[in-house]
Amino acid sequence: LIYLTKIAKSLQMQSLLMVTSTVQLDNLLKAMPSGGYDGIIVSNRELEDFSFDMTGQQALNILKSDVMKEFRDKQKEIPILVDGRVGIIKAKDEAGNESPDAYIQQVKEAGATGAIVGGGIVPDTPDSR
Repeated sequence: LIYLTKIAKSLQMQSLLMVTSTVQLDNLLKAMPSGGYDGIIVSNRELEDFSFDMTGQQALNILKSDVMKEFRDKQKEIPILVDGRVGIIKAKDEAGNESPDAYIQQVKEAGATGAIVGGGIVPDTPDSR
């Protein structure tokens, strides 16, 4: 991983590293030197079958973890992005209403600085292409 991020830097490319668990984040903290990458992506994807955690709790649990606190203490300037059905996953707001906005607010409050929004928000119909 260190070698690949060095190659990316030599090509003037940024490296974003994805984690799907606190174990992966802890390994990242131990293995990668500070400044070796440009951001991390906290994902709601299940790597076993490439499905998504449609509750969004996977990313929220990582963002709220002690390991993430340690990461933030050591890597203050590194952006933390969330991936995996952001914009689709719904959560309850303070009034009890469910909406994607409430989930986005939760990940922001948990420390995410941005989100990766992909094809999941585009309707998958022939008319939309």
